[in-house]
Amino acid sequence: MASAEIEYRCFVGGLAWATDNDALEKAFSPYGEIVESKVINDRETGRSRGFGFVTFATEQAMRDAIEGMNGQNLDGRNITVNEAQSRGRGGGGGGGPWLWRWVDPATQGEVVLPTAEAGGVKFALNLGFSW
Repeated sequence: MASAEIEYRCFVGGLAWATDNDALEKAFSPYGEIVESKVINDRETGRSRGFGFVTFATEQAMRDAIEGMNGQNLDGRNITVNEAQSRGRGGGGGGGPWLWRWVDPATQGEVVLPTAEAGGVKFALNLGFSW
């Protein structure tokens, strides 16, 4: 399945509650041209959920940012930075299926679980897997 648009997006986890879109962009801008920086906020409270995404114009800028920023301190918190996994096209509001990806520590194999949504909360369906 080919995508019409290629995105070079980093997932940034472990953000401080005070980190906003501008602070995220400022921290990552030395690595290359940023297309978008977005801290994800809770729909009901408006408070940061502690993670965000930074999209770069080039793959090299994304890779440099991952290497340079992973484990670094941003606003008093050590952040985790890695390549974001595509959610696929489903639109907002829960439209369309999505998959939960998990790496089995015993085999290092990726397990893809189907997911469902109920009451605005997405969760993995347990199809006989024991956690």
